[in-house]
Amino acid sequence: MGVEVATHDGALLAVSWAMEGLNEGLAVDWRPDGRIARGDFVATVDMSGHQDWWPFLGGVVNQVALSWHVPNEGCPEAPWSLRIGMADSSSVVFALGEAKGGGVLGYQPDAILVIFDESTARSYRIPASPLSSWGEVIAAV
Repeated sequence: MGVEVATHDGALLAVSWAMEGLNEGLAVDWRPDGRIARGDFVATVDMSGHQDWWPFLGGVVNQVALSWHVPNEGCPEAPWSLRIGMADSSSVVFALGEAKGGGVLGYQPDAILVIFDESTARSYRIPASPLSSWGEVIAAV
């Protein structure tokens, strides 16, 4: 499961679920060459026509935040959520989890949620992390 976001200059941000032994988290891969990781089990869906993505089209990133967790005893910390903040104050969050129905979000390590609403992102938490999916800023411009 993953999400790939193309930039205006052809680079690609790839966010996917990753697992190494008992350690699981988000893999975040910046691909300046725009290489798309396609395989037999990958379906590509252009979401640029969906209104939730419109604030990000042509926007300027000014902030990146991560949330960390310890997925299993003895494992090192791993990221479980990534937030990209834009200059116009909009944000998109990519987090491990799934929609359980009725607006309820729940942790699911092999699925990725895309959250556009700040209050939803701030309230979505998992047991293995002290942080919500909104995260802590690691880079700001």
